[in-house]
Amino acid sequence: MASFREDVGNQAAFAAWVDRMQALDQEARKYEIANLPKAAGSVPGSANDKDGINARVNSCGNLLKAADFQDGEQQAVLRKNVTVPDEYLTLRGSWAYTH
Repeated sequence: MASFREDVGNQAAFAAWVDRMQALDQEARKYEIANLPKAAGSVPGSANDKDGINARVNSCGNLLKAADFQDGEQQAVLRKNVTVPDEYLTLRGSWAYTH
């Protein structure tokens, strides 16, 4: 998704890009939420139920997205900051020399 940051200059493209990143985030969070232990006293359909947690996470994400990207300045900040690290194993190099 980071590779598309230069291609999202208009509002519709930016919105589609952010929506896709949010969908990927929500998918990953579903797996994390599924791994949580069952809450004590949790009833299906309650706010403490895993489906309820997923719904609240999605709702909160939508609110934050709407608040964070109302203006072009915040959109530019996101486009600037969405990057992929050049090297994923930065710790390995320093660890090898100290141990």
